[in-house]
Amino acid sequence: MYETIISLAPALVLLIVILIADRRKPEPFSEVILALMGGIVSIVLCLILGTQTQGLAMDVEDPLGVFRSFNESFFGAGLPEELAKLIVLYLLVRRNKYFDEQVDGIVYAALIGLGFAAYENVLYVVGAEDVEGTAAVRAILSVPGHFMFALLMGYWFSRFWWDKTHRFRKLFLALFIPVIAHTAFDFTCFFLGQFEDEEGIVEIISMVILLGINITGFIMARKFIRRQLAKDENPELAAEAEMQEADEEVKTENGAEAEEVKTEEVVDEAEEVTTESAAMLTANSQEVQSAAFEIENTPTQTEENTVQNEEAVAEEEETAAETEEATTEAEEVVAQAEEAAEEMAETTFEELELTEEEKAKRAEEAAKAQARYEAAKANIHRRREAKKEEEESKKRRNKIWSRIYVIAMIVIACIAIIYLVFTVIETKNEKANTPEMEEIKLVTEDLGYDLVNRPDVIKGGAEDGMVDYMCYTACIYWSHHNSEDDAIAQEWIDKALENSDTETVAMYLNNAAYAYSSQEDNKFALNILDRAIKICPEDANLYDSRGEMLWHLGKKKEAKEMWEKAIQTDPDFLDKYGETTLYTLLEENDML
Repeated sequence: MYETIISLAPALVLLIVILIADRRKPEPFSEVILALMGGIVSIVLCLILGTQTQGLAMDVEDPLGVFRSFNESFFGAGLPEELAKLIVLYLLVRRNKYFDEQVDGIVYAALIGLGFAAYENVLYVVGAEDVEGTAAVRAILSVPGHFMFALLMGYWFSRFWWDKTHRFRKLFLALFIPVIAHTAFDFTCFFLGQFEDEEGIVEIISMVILLGINITGFIMARKFIRRQLAKDENPELAAEAEMQEADEEVKTENGAEAEEVKTEEVVDEAEEVTTESAAMLTANSQEVQSAAFEIENTPTQTEENTVQNEEAVAEEEETAAETEEATTEAEEVVAQAEEAAEEMAETTFEELELTEEEKAKRAEEAAKAQARYEAAKANIHRRREAKKEEEESKKRRNKIWSRIYVIAMIVIACIAIIYLVFTVIETKNEKANTPEMEEIKLVTEDLGYDLVNRPDVIKGGAEDGMVDYMCYTACIYWSHHNSEDDAIAQEWIDKALENSDTETVAMYLNNAAYAYSSQEDNKFALNILDRAIKICPEDANLYDSRGEMLWHLGKKKEAKEMWEKAIQTDPDFLDKYGETTLYTLLEENDML
């Protein structure tokens, strides 16, 4: 429980920070939880993508480890992790009605990043030997790093979502910039981590570089958050910034603007023609009162058609993208109105004395024009109904897909959380069952045993008859310096002797002594060698090793005596083992 709490603490702190930044129009609690689960889902997706991206790694001769470090940091971590987060972010917001502010892109990306970082942090911290140290380092570097990568992604994703210019470029930057930052972070860890450094200088350099990357990223992210908040508070500022940013005017994809301009021109021409027609008819009204009375319906019908057409144009402006055919028919009606008005304007008193046949013909033409107009109006109505039905169907489909996304995300996140819980429990049980694990690692680490990759050494070594495990475990119990543990240690030595000979047991105890000596515990190393000599007093190498420990403790005279004892036990010792460390020390100090 303790390990889980300290591993989740940094993510919880950063969660509070991002929620405070979104206080103007906060996201619902359910959306916050769903976004955090999305971060866990992105880990699963990352594992799938990682198997593909690692196949792109460069296979070149690399004595310095530069390309190997780059492959691990870019193809193994940066690219698959950030791509997985971006995919989850897009699926999460594409049908989200609460995604309605410029800053929301940063908020949702940050929540996904924190979900990812929290899950990953629990795995690293709980399984670590030095829980507090690992938790502290990751709280300062790794968790804020993931948070910073997410802020950068969220800013450019928000620009991609809300701005109307260069959208592909902004979507590319939403992936490229976090990937580069992540790669730089991990490359520093992988590349510098391959150098051995007893004084810790490399670790200090790594810390400085990683902190520099995080601080630089946070400065940029802080600027981006302020910029997006300013756009939300002042939409006009956002529009002005978008206009200033655009390199050229954007051509509308559906041609709606061109349609609108065109229909406005048609309406203006129709109004102009109608006005001229009315003026001309007024001038000739006294001379052609009787004739004008007979054909009064024609211009009136034309004017009515024009007015009705204007209404159709106004309606058509609302759905310009999908009513091109109706606009064309409306233009034909207006054109007929123009022709009728021009004919009326140019008609003289004698020409207005129309025959019954001409009157009927004109009336028929007016009726046809009216019929075409009605047909165009009905067509517009049908298109509107079809569009409305299509929109309703689209909403229903979107709702279904949204539910599918949410359910799938919750299911995957729950499975991942259950796996995490079992992993934590199993790790705790392993630690509880092997209280000496850290000490065993201390002993065997210098002997070349990687207990992390060889769990059989920890779990079943004794049962499998591994003499080295038995000897190292005996040393662990001896190090406790109490009679009860000494008895347990003796049991392990007895088991080792049952499964091997005295020379082999002495060799492993000698190796264990050197392992403790490397940790500057020469006094306990001397204690181990004394026990080893009791087991195998004919081993000359044990006397040489004991003399070396005495030398490190400042007992040079006794060390020389041990060298003489080794030569006495085996006169050919120098030929077999060559110039040992003790021999070299004695020779340098003229004690041979």
